[in-house]
Amino acid sequence: MICPRCQTPLAPLRLTCQACQHLVYLAKLRALNHNSGNDLVTLPQRDFTLGREEKNDWVLNVAGVSRRHLRVHFAEGVYWAEDCGSKNGVFINGSRVHKTILCDQDCVQIGAARFYFFLTENTAGSFASREEVAAGAVSQKTRSSNPAAACAENDHAKWQEWVRQHLLQGALRLAHAQEARKLQQLLAQAAACFAPASAREPGGQEREEIFGQALVKEKTGAGKFAAPAKYDLAYCSRPSGAVGGDYVEVIALHEAEALIVIGDVAGKGAAAAQMRDRLQACLRLHVLYESRLENLAQALNQIVCALGPAATFTTLFLGLLQGPRGVLRYVNAGHNPGVMIYPPTATPRYELLRGSGAALGVLERNVLAEKEIVIPAGATLIFYTDGVTEAVGADSRQYGLTRLIECATTGIFSSKNLSAQNLLQLLQEDLPYAAAHAVGISRPQDDQSILVIVARGG
Repeated sequence: MICPRCQTPLAPLRLTCQACQHLVYLAKLRALNHNSGNDLVTLPQRDFTLGREEKNDWVLNVAGVSRRHLRVHFAEGVYWAEDCGSKNGVFINGSRVHKTILCDQDCVQIGAARFYFFLTENTAGSFASREEVAAGAVSQKTRSSNPAAACAENDHAKWQEWVRQHLLQGALRLAHAQEARKLQQLLAQAAACFAPASAREPGGQEREEIFGQALVKEKTGAGKFAAPAKYDLAYCSRPSGAVGGDYVEVIALHEAEALIVIGDVAGKGAAAAQMRDRLQACLRLHVLYESRLENLAQALNQIVCALGPAATFTTLFLGLLQGPRGVLRYVNAGHNPGVMIYPPTATPRYELLRGSGAALGVLERNVLAEKEIVIPAGATLIFYTDGVTEAVGADSRQYGLTRLIECATTGIFSSKNLSAQNLLQLLQEDLPYAAAHAVGISRPQDDQSILVIVARGG
C-alpha cells in the first residue's frame, strides 16, 4: 500500500504514513451482540476505553464487563488492545491477551460483549465528515441498551426461518438414508419449535430445580451401558432465579452411545433461558441426522452468533460416550474443564478435559477440535458450570476446582462402588449454598449444574 498523499510505501499494519503522518485508514469497532448489532464507532487517535463506569468512552452495562475493562491505545501508527486488569479478561479471536496489536477483522470479546475491529480507507480525510460516530461525538459516550420488543419479534422470526432451513436439510438426508423413524422424530422436534410458548415444556418459566438419574439402558433394561464399560450417570441443575441459563442433558442415541451436554449461557433470567432452550432444540434437531461433534458444535455456534439475545455467548461441553469402546469423544467450547478421577489406587490421580476452542458466539467460524479420552473401569467423570466452582462461602472464599476434586476423591476412596447419584449428593452437600440454604437463603448466587458419570467394571 502507498500513501495517497506523498506516495511513500506504508509499513505493515500502520494506519498512518511514516513520512507525512497522513491517516490512510480509519479504524472502527462494531458491536455485534449487545445493542441489536448496530453500534459502530470510529476510533480516535488517542486512548479509548470500554467498561461499566460512566467515565469510559464506551459504557457497557453488560454481563462480565469490569468497571474499566479495555483500553484501545493508538501509538506509532497502530492500535493496541490492552487489558486494564479486568476480572474476566480480554479475548482476541478466542485467545486471552494482555496487550496486543489489533489487526483488521479481529474479533474482540470483553465479558459478554463482542466487537469486530476493522479498517476502511480514509477517503474523506477527516473524522468530522463521516456518517459514523466521529472523534468528537465519541466523547459523548455510546451506551448499551436492551433490545426492544420489535427486535425480539424479529429475532423470533429469524429463529423460525433457521429451523425451517435445517428441517429441510435434515429431512433430505434422512429420506435419502431411508431413516423413516428418525424422519418422524425430526418433524416432531421441528413442530415443537413452532409451538406457542404456552404450549411448550416450561423452559421460559423453567422447572425450579432439575434432578435426574440418567441411565442409558440396554435393550434388556439393565440400566447401564453396554460392555465392556458400563456407565452410571446422574445430574442436577439449580437456577439462581426463577429461570436460568445452564444447560445439562443426556441424550441416548441407542443402547451403546449417549450424548452428554453441559453448558452455561452468559447472563441470567429469561433471555438466558430462551437461548438455552434454542440450543437444546437445535441440538435435538441436528443429532437426528448429524453424528460429527464438530458439526454439531458449529450448528450451535451459529445459533448463538445469529440468534442470541443481547450480550450473549455460551460455554459448552459436548461429549459422545461410547460404551463398547470405553471412550469419550468430546469438544469443549470454552467451558470449565471436566475432571476424570482415575480408579482408586495408592495415590489419587485425575485428568482435566480442557477446552478445544472458543466459547460459542465469540467467532462466526469457531473451529473446535475433537478430542478423545479412554475411560478405565472404575473411573469417575465430573462436569460442572462455573456457578459451582465460583460459589462463595461465609468466609468470602470461592469453592474452587481444587475443593471439588478433593471432595469427590474423598467420597470415591472412602466408599466402595459409590453410585453417581450418591456422589452427586455428596458434592451438593459440600457446596457453600447447602450451608446457606440451612439458614434460610433459598437461591445460589449463580446457576449451578453438575453431571457425574461413574464407569463400572464389565
